[in-house]
Amino acid sequence: MNYSGQVSIEYLLLIAALVSVFSVAVISLEKVFSAASFAIDSHNASAFISELGAGADVLSMLGDCSRKEFSGVVASDWAFSGSGKNIFLILSVNSTQKKFRLPEGISLSNPFKIQKGKFSVALQKVSGSILLVNNDLDFC
Repeated sequence: MNYSGQVSIEYLLLIAALVSVFSVAVISLEKVFSAASFAIDSHNASAFISELGAGADVLSMLGDCSRKEFSGVVASDWAFSGSGKNIFLILSVNSTQKKFRLPEGISLSNPFKIQKGKFSVALQKVSGSILLVNNDLDFC
């Protein structure tokens, strides 16, 4: 008897099982990578908020039209929005969002977004107020 056909089917079943195991593993790893990326970017956003607070403290002692620039790289989309004392940096990865409140004393000139990659923003003192501006704006 010739069993080569049965052996081929068994190999195909074995290969199909391995492919399904690898596809499940890849999906799981993608979720782990996404969660790790979100955690790292959350930490970076928190550190950035601290830098803004320190920059605002320095600018509060300087005269009008003083400016301090901040730059960096973000792994996800950031948005700055709010008004009055409720200014937030909103971190977005896929459908997950996290809000960080900016330190008191920082106002927002206009809501704006930072896309994934390099960015540059500035704090600028205008009429005694400290504004967070997209780096292409200058109020003096």
